[in-house]
Amino acid sequence: MKKLLFALLLLPLAGCFDADMTFTVNDDDTATMRAVMSMGPEMYGMIASSGEDPCEEGVGETLADGGYICTIEETDTLDNIVADLKQAQEGQESPMDLAEGFTLERLDGGLVKVAFDLASLGEGAAESGMDPAMMGSMMQAFEGHGMTITVVGKEIVDTNGTLSDDRKSATMHIPLTAIMTQDATLPNSFDVTLKSK
Repeated sequence: MKKLLFALLLLPLAGCFDADMTFTVNDDDTATMRAVMSMGPEMYGMIASSGEDPCEEGVGETLADGGYICTIEETDTLDNIVADLKQAQEGQESPMDLAEGFTLERLDGGLVKVAFDLASLGEGAAESGMDPAMMGSMMQAFEGHGMTITVVGKEIVDTNGTLSDDRKSATMHIPLTAIMTQDATLPNSFDVTLKSK
């Protein structure tokens, strides 16, 4: 998911782009990652004309206005995800492709901590070597668009995101402009500690 976002950020011509990702810790000790990415007709047209599949690992849908939505959903046990992340950190392939920018760890007392690395997104944009004129046009195109990450569980114990009234979810919205400019108000990571059962 992170690689796909980088590819979109670094395209020379930018169109409308939004992404919503929800990571749900289920009652049966599994977790589900669901990501929905939507792009405007210009963006989709550029990717389609390059021959790339914009939704290789998910289900894609072309909209009536020429836009495109890609939905990716995977479920696995918490133990398998932890093991997969460890494998990926050791240079092996991760089945859920969550290793980059994502950590999950079990804590004492039946707690689980989930963290999404936001700093690396900004670093990738800053290191793109884009000239100021192109950066300016991309910033204008990205205005009003962004990523929203939500973590859902039995009870959220601690988070630096926005906590829901029922304490069952925490959300953080990341404007694409904040990623591009490495906005100092954007935290280095979105952290959530929750009860797994």
